[in-house]
Amino acid sequence: MPVSSHGAFSHSRWFRRGWTLQELLGPSRLMFYASDWTRTALREDISGEISAITNIGKEFLCRPPTTDVSRLLAHASVAERMSWASQQQTTRDEDIAYSLLGIFGINMPLLYGEGHRAFLRLQEEIIKWSDDQSIFAWADQPQPRGRATTGVFPLRPRFTSHTDAILFLAVAGTATRHTPSQTEDFKSRYLC
Repeated sequence: MPVSSHGAFSHSRWFRRGWTLQELLGPSRLMFYASDWTRTALREDISGEISAITNIGKEFLCRPPTTDVSRLLAHASVAERMSWASQQQTTRDEDIAYSLLGIFGINMPLLYGEGHRAFLRLQEEIIKWSDDQSIFAWADQPQPRGRATTGVFPLRPRFTSHTDAILFLAVAGTATRHTPSQTEDFKSRYLC
């Protein structure tokens, strides 16, 4: 039975869990099952639906099994990857940052109890390793109660889902620059 026939699929709270991004993007092959354990679809078969729900581009969901995911994710700007997490919810404040470590290829100690400080540390680590200045393209949204914005970084992922205008904002250095034609070529190779 196709997934689209299940109205509950797109409204599933699984898509809003913090760790879902890792679960969606990490495996080379991902299968979806119904509650009775019958297989309903493969990730690449429903990449359009998943993309509409999560704002993750189809080129990241529908890829050859041998693709190096970390290299593929490097083609997404920091703002784009952060926008995928902007609707994610976690039980613990720290987990929103910890669930993004693999998405950004960052290693940092997990310090449970640090709360929103974990997301600030994640952003600090990202700017140590990336020249992509789209990290500063976050949307001004209400912060958690009793918390003020802390300088140039938000306390949670507050990035707009309209990051398609940000291809890759790199400054001179080691970061790769992508022209619009290179981006289109990249998308044509990976889109289903």
